[in-house]
Amino acid sequence: MPTVTFALRGDAITKPGGDSTKVARYAEALRSRGWDSNTVTSSHELRDSRADIVHIVNLDLPLENLAYTREAKRSGSPVVLSSIRHPVDGVRSMYDHGADRMYRRTRLAKVPFNRAVALREQLKLAKRGNLRAALTTHGFHQAQANLLTTVDAVLPMAEGERSALERDFSLPKFTYVVRNGQSFTVATESTLGSPDATFDLVAVGRVEPRKNTLELARAADAAKMSILILGAVNPLHTEYVSEFHQLAERSKYVTYAGRVDHSELPHQMRRARVYVNAAWFEVVSQADVEAASLGMPIVTTMHSYIEDALGNGVARLDPREVALARGDALRDIVDTARLAPMPKRRDWDLCGDDLVTAYSSVLEQR
Repeated sequence: MPTVTFALRGDAITKPGGDSTKVARYAEALRSRGWDSNTVTSSHELRDSRADIVHIVNLDLPLENLAYTREAKRSGSPVVLSSIRHPVDGVRSMYDHGADRMYRRTRLAKVPFNRAVALREQLKLAKRGNLRAALTTHGFHQAQANLLTTVDAVLPMAEGERSALERDFSLPKFTYVVRNGQSFTVATESTLGSPDATFDLVAVGRVEPRKNTLELARAADAAKMSILILGAVNPLHTEYVSEFHQLAERSKYVTYAGRVDHSELPHQMRRARVYVNAAWFEVVSQADVEAASLGMPIVTTMHSYIEDALGNGVARLDPREVALARGDALRDIVDTARLAPMPKRRDWDLCGDDLVTAYSSVLEQR
């Protein structure tokens, strides 16, 4: 039985998120197709793992992943990369205008964008004791380019992401789009929308600077629009989270429900009239797709490839407008919200076919 080893970021187990959830679904789909799998979170663990394919995740973590590809090269295992690359204009916009504490400091120190983003990963790796991976003199874009020279295939999530990768980098021979599955059942005519909405707005996702959560809550409070916010807090941003909690406690317009079990999300999201995603950047937001599948009017960040899942008719917002936390700006944004085209149903199991195709192509070239 062939084996794939998924190599994830070092804190993937202690700070689970989209990458680890995706890999768990991939593993289940592959199992039914005769593939075994295991997961590692360090290059040392990878050294002790036998793999026909090493599958790394996230081009936006190039330094940590370069450590994995070096180890794979020693063992002779081919490497595929789920790129999950965020739109670079959104990352730059967050750097220039966002509330992230580190980026505020590097802006004040006049550290260039490419160097500051690389420095962010370096500091995380150094904090976890991964000093070799942390050592680099390259900027962010060059580190990404270096990583792409070491992989045998790239698996973007969307055609828009693939186009951006082809524009910005030289890619390996094999590139396969592997779209996410959809966890929600598409609404029927009798269950469309939010007929019993008690909130004006709902937002889904971690409470953190990248999601613009605090700024969105401030804007809703200023606009006197009720908002329900669903999602865990990011413990790495204590000051930001503390300010958010203080606002939620004193504002009659901001309700924070915390992390909600996925099975409860449809019910919770339908408590609001409009779904809004004010993040600085996304690839293809699962929450956006799920809101559309519920028949809710949505407005989402301009920095994403959501058109791959929902077409070009999705209402977009500029996160810089939300970052100003002005009530009138938010009201103008919400007025643009509209129903998105109903997404096509895609089971996560179908990802298994895409992955086996990619893995087989790589192995046949060996």
